[in-house]
Amino acid sequence: LVYAQHQFSLPLFLSSRLGDQGAWAFGLAMTINGLTVVACTMPLTYLSRRLSPLACMPVAGLFYAAGFGILALMPSAMGSSIASIVVLAASTFVWTLGEVVSATNVNAFIASRSPESHRSRLNSLVSLIAQSGSMLCPLASGAFIQAYDVAAVWPAAAALGGLGAALMLL
Repeated sequence: LVYAQHQFSLPLFLSSRLGDQGAWAFGLAMTINGLTVVACTMPLTYLSRRLSPLACMPVAGLFYAAGFGILALMPSAMGSSIASIVVLAASTFVWTLGEVVSATNVNAFIASRSPESHRSRLNSLVSLIAQSGSMLCPLASGAFIQAYDVAAVWPAAAALGGLGAALMLL
């Protein structure tokens, strides 16, 4: 649910903060996301090569928590678009690092911990779980946004990401 916030809550949040510039800002965030994936996948893979895939997963959770938590710092006034773009760029860069760490380790973890005969099935299950999070995100986040506000999503996402990372360490 935390990772999927960039697909549902982020466009709503940017529209609420930046008005007509929200769509442009979302496009910028997705551009930063793509460039960060291309630029940082090899260096992050190299830096994390000595860690086990299981040890990398809480790191990914912390990147998600920090990246989405940064969005809570975005100015609320529509007139402060430069500060908003800086916050958005920093946020996107950080949560994308979590995306890279997660994507490069989750299947390796499954492969190293499962019998050869079950690897495909278990990797499919991981994909199913990830897609379930993307499916449930609009339902859960929509209800949350109705009850509170779209800006309240980011502290909640940071808390959930941090909690998930902490639970992976147990």
